[in-house]
Amino acid sequence: MIFSGTGKSVLLRRIIRSLKAFHNDPFDPTVAITASTGIAALNIGGRTLHSFAGIGLGKESAERLCKNLRSFARQRWKTTRVLIVDES
Repeated sequence: MIFSGTGKSVLLRRIIRSLKAFHNDPFDPTVAITASTGIAALNIGGRTLHSFAGIGLGKESAERLCKNLRSFARQRWKTTRVLIVDES
């Protein structure tokens, strides 16, 4: 267990920067940065895991969610080589 205030986000941001440098493009979609909450995601420059997965807030109908998952979210999952999940 890592406790708050220990520098986890600082370390994680350095790891993210190194991974993006390794992949030669800071906007390369192969490195996905996610967290369980919006605040945690903002802290590391990412998005929520639900947003990344194509679910978002999940307020759409099941049919619409499935359509989203089949279209753009599928491509996102296919191009991602590194998935970072900050579990704050």
